[in-house]
Amino acid sequence: MVEYPEEQYTEMMERFWRMGILGGLISDDSTPEEFFGFTVQDILCVHHRLAGVSAGTWFRLRDGRVIDWCARPAPPNLGLYGVVVN
Repeated sequence: MVEYPEEQYTEMMERFWRMGILGGLISDDSTPEEFFGFTVQDILCVHHRLAGVSAGTWFRLRDGRVIDWCARPAPPNLGLYGVVVN
């Protein structure tokens, strides 16, 4: 496992937040934290594979929730995720 510094989590959140703005999921006067519903400090690790979905990005939070790159809840079962990077 590789531990990401907070700056890399921030960059990920900002990149996907900008994609959310372009996709009409949220307004451009929002923040990444408003889009996702969590802060960088809440992230435990990032998954890059989910069974049945293949590649993507899922944020596993310290409270047990998992949120995908579009800010949608995802299954929390750790066994469904193939790669963990924290």
